[in-house]
Amino acid sequence: MPTSVGHALGGALAYLLLRNQLPRRNRGLFTTLMAAGALGTAADLDFAVGPLLGQAPGAFHHGFTHSLGFAALVAVAVAALRRAGTGSAVSPQTKARAEAAAWSPGLIFAVYSSHIGLDLVAQDFVPPIGMQLFWPLTDQYFGVPLHLFLSVERDGPEILFGWGNVIAVAGEILLLLPPFVGLLWWRLRPGQPWDASVTALRSTVTASSR
Repeated sequence: MPTSVGHALGGALAYLLLRNQLPRRNRGLFTTLMAAGALGTAADLDFAVGPLLGQAPGAFHHGFTHSLGFAALVAVAVAALRRAGTGSAVSPQTKARAEAAAWSPGLIFAVYSSHIGLDLVAQDFVPPIGMQLFWPLTDQYFGVPLHLFLSVERDGPEILFGWGNVIAVAGEILLLLPPFVGLLWWRLRPGQPWDASVTALRSTVTASSR
C-alpha cells in the first residue's frame, strides 16, 4: 500500500482531473489541493481504531474505511456539512461564492476513493490480503494482481524510516508527481475560467526570478 505521500498526490490528482472550475485565487487553489490531499489519505485513519480498542494499529486496516460504501457515506456527510455552513446567516453573495467553490458529493467520493484505487494496485503481504471493497454488502476482501506500488513496512521507527520505505516513497513520487504537475500546468494554461489569477501568479514568479 502507498504511503501518505502517494495518497496525498493521488487525492490532489483526482481533484484536478474531475473539478470543472478551480478556485480563482492562488491561496484558494493551494488550500483546496491540500484539502484534496488530506481527503486522499483519510482512509488510513483506520490505523487509529486498533489502539483505541486495545489492539495493534493495523488490526482494522483495509477494513470498512477502504470500501466504496464508506466513501459514499463520507461524500454525503461532508457535502451536508459544507451546505450547512452556508446557511441563511450569510449574505447571498457569500453564499453564492461558497456554493460555486463547494465540492459535490461525487467529487468528494472520487477524491476519497483515489485512496482505494491506489491501494488496490499496491503490494499487500499482510493477511487478510485485499480490502473490504464492497462493505457493507459483504465483508469479503478483494484485490487485484496488478502491483504498481511497493509495500510499506510500519513495524517500528527503524523500519518505518528504513531504505525500503524510502524506495517506496521515491516510486510513488516518480509515478504520481509528473502527472500531477503536468495536469496542474494544463489547468493553469491561458484561457481558463480563472485565467486572471493565473496571470497574476505567473507575473509574481517572473518578477521574483529577475
